[in-house]
Amino acid sequence: MNEKINIADLTLVTGIGDYSAHTACIMSAAVAKWRMEHGEELGRAIDTIDCVDSPIRQFAIAINDGKWWGSDKERTETLLPFIDQILNTKGSSELTQRRAYKCADYAIRVFLPMALDLKNPEQAEHIRSLPEIVDVHTAIVGKKAADAVSTGLYAARSAAAAGLYAARSADDAGLYAAAAARTAAYAAAAAARTAAYAAAADAEAAYAEATYADAAGQAAAAAAAAADAEDATYRASHAAKIPTRTAALRLLTELCLMTD
Repeated sequence: MNEKINIADLTLVTGIGDYSAHTACIMSAAVAKWRMEHGEELGRAIDTIDCVDSPIRQFAIAINDGKWWGSDKERTETLLPFIDQILNTKGSSELTQRRAYKCADYAIRVFLPMALDLKNPEQAEHIRSLPEIVDVHTAIVGKKAADAVSTGLYAARSAAAAGLYAARSADDAGLYAAAAARTAAYAAAAAARTAAYAAAADAEAAYAEATYADAAGQAAAAAAAAADAEDATYRASHAAKIPTRTAALRLLTELCLMTD
């Protein structure tokens, strides 16, 4: 007889979790639900399943493991409702590509400005006003903007090396956000080019999928850096990170709602 667990009784934790201890991450909880619904053995906890699109998996794991949770209880109450949305999101390669662009767009036009808001509000507004990232061209525009932010922040940080630690920390977080944002944009553009030139080649298609997932991972890194920038500025670790977490959850929702 197959072992069963009540998904509602799981506690979401960092890492994959352990079904026997009634712990899981958002992805291993999704795997457990899918296995039980399809009559499979519960087995050990894993965080990958074919029916979940790679950018969604990557971003969901990053949200689960982010430092913006006040407790496992808060993480569980917030993320468990997403399990049904995450499952069965795998679609065409074009859908995966669109999701990668959405991740890159959030990295550039949402998370990076959030990291810049208090110290560089005019620059933050400029980044927000960039065109939405929906293709290779707009991804390159976003990457160039993030490059410019990185150059400026690096110079400012070097010039103010003897300044207050909180100010340096906010600049560092901005640098990390810019680096992650430009990498997300680059990953989306590179994967799109790979898919366009070698759609029929299995190895190239696998590379494109991995690169799309990397765009999601870098978007999550940009979100984490934005949260750190808020933390460094406000000196209030949990409460300061809630706006960025809210934006990250909004992105996860949008990714899940996208269809072919």
